[in-house]
Amino acid sequence: MSRNATAARSPVSGPANGAVPAKLKAQRSRVTNGRTLFIKGGGGPVETTAWHRRLKDLFQDHVADLGGIEHCSTAEQSLCRRAANLELQLELIERFWAGNGGQASERTLHLYQRVTSSLRRVLESLGLQRRQKDVTPTLKEYLDAKYSEPDDGDAEAAE
Repeated sequence: MSRNATAARSPVSGPANGAVPAKLKAQRSRVTNGRTLFIKGGGGPVETTAWHRRLKDLFQDHVADLGGIEHCSTAEQSLCRRAANLELQLELIERFWAGNGGQASERTLHLYQRVTSSLRRVLESLGLQRRQKDVTPTLKEYLDAKYSEPDDGDAEAAE
């Protein structure tokens, strides 16, 4: 049997058309499936902490700017995750400064500047402009809404 024939049937490589077999989908990690941001164990953050919730919000905001998860490649999702982490770290530095009367040490100011530059580069890689989803109704949806019969509440108001 040739090496290519073996690779084509390997459960790890999947079919040649790039589709992921159902069996492999079930074996994917919770992070890959989008159910959590971190793998379990290793002393990672608890999913109920304010830090984790904020990180998840930032990640979802960046993904939304790219048109939603269905329009993001794996690489874009990875960059969104990195951008969210960098942004959260900047917020934590800002919170520290606010608790310190707005005073920043030279060390934290340099750190802040480096992280900001890194965040800018990540965001440039993603494209800084927002790509909105197309929410324009189809012609059928528009006509159905425009010419549908009024419901009971509208009929009573007209009388």
